[in-house]
Amino acid sequence: MRLLRTWIVSIGLFLPAIAGAEPSVSRDDFKKYMETQLALQDPRVLKMPENIRIDRIAAVNFKMKGSQLQAILDRVEAAGGPAGLARSNEKAVREALQTLPFGKEVREVRVDTSSGHVVTYIKWEVGEDLPVEAVWLATKAASASPITSTIHLTAFKDGEELWIAKLSADRTKHVREDRIGDWARTRYLRLFEVDHDVTAQKGGRASGSEQLAP
Repeated sequence: MRLLRTWIVSIGLFLPAIAGAEPSVSRDDFKKYMETQLALQDPRVLKMPENIRIDRIAAVNFKMKGSQLQAILDRVEAAGGPAGLARSNEKAVREALQTLPFGKEVREVRVDTSSGHVVTYIKWEVGEDLPVEAVWLATKAASASPITSTIHLTAFKDGEELWIAKLSADRTKHVREDRIGDWARTRYLRLFEVDHDVTAQKGGRASGSEQLAP
């Protein structure tokens, strides 16, 4: 365990920063883009002259100018739209996770851009310290994918799913990388909402609960 904590600290202190996905498209940009696509299918909007639709959506939905909303739409399209952003963010997340000593144990990375609330799914073969690995995976993924709202983790061993949990990407801002080795189990695991756990881990919130587990 002492050796494990040694390399845990070294990751946060000495590894170079990993470049994230395309920074010109923010989470808020992408949400506005997806909400606009839905609004453009609204029967009430379809009855409007085409040349005023963006202006009306911008004013009514976002309290902004049509030119501002159009600039957001153009940025997202220039980045490849939802499909292109999924690919670029998946690549950025994979690259970030590969810097971890257990990065080779990551089996799947998927960024779901089918709605404005982007979810990044990660599956990995768990090693000797699930809380530490989970916190590192979530922290690295959140920093690498600026459009991600939720991180969803699945830990498995020998083909069996042992632990499934999720957390808001924003909650990783509470994590100090230089203290993950010390605080992963006692503090940071509580940031997760746990859907499935057969590992006897302590901490985390049961799915649908607003209370922290003891």
